[in-house]
Amino acid sequence: MGAFLELVIPLSFFLDDEVVDDRQDIEDALDQLLCEAGLGEVSGGGSGAGVAIIDIEIVANIDIGKVIEKITEIRQRFRLPDDTRIIQHQPHEQFSTLSNLH
Repeated sequence: MGAFLELVIPLSFFLDDEVVDDRQDIEDALDQLLCEAGLGEVSGGGSGAGVAIIDIEIVANIDIGKVIEKITEIRQRFRLPDDTRIIQHQPHEQFSTLSNLH
């Protein structure tokens, strides 16, 4: 079994930012990075309650740290806000914000 992550971005980012118009831009870029590296894929997304969510399916037996590296690349490319959260649902629950990543 692989892992399932959610990247949770405040919707206010899309209103204030000039780099990205919508969640799809980030989804496409992240999906390309993950697929090219053989780490997983973006499996969907949505928005509501003041956030945009990007669903990430990770290939079984992959070091999640490698996926976090790709998310960090996306963070830098799109200048995602520090309060963007990463929620890991499988194989066990974990939570982090981008401000905790180096």
